[in-house]
Amino acid sequence: MQPTTISPRFDQHRHPDGEGDGWNEHMRLINGRLYHFQHGYTVQGYATFRAYVRMPSSAVPITPEPLVNWQLVHELHTD
Repeated sequence: MQPTTISPRFDQHRHPDGEGDGWNEHMRLINGRLYHFQHGYTVQGYATFRAYVRMPSSAVPITPEPLVNWQLVHELHTD
C-alpha cells in the first residue's frame, strides 16, 4: 500500500535556519497507522532520521484534549 497524504498541512514541513541546518518532517498513514517522520541535517553533513508511530493511549486524560502517544520505531544518525 502506498503512503497516503493525510492533508496538505501534514504533507511536508521544512524548517531551514538560513545557514544550511534544518529539518524536514511529514506524516503518512500507512496500513491504517499514523507515522511521523523527521529528518534533521547540518551544513557539515550530519543527519538524523527518526520515525514514530502513533499508539493508542490507555491513560485517562486530565484535560479534555486527547492524549497523543508516539513511539519511536526507527532512529539513524549519519556523519
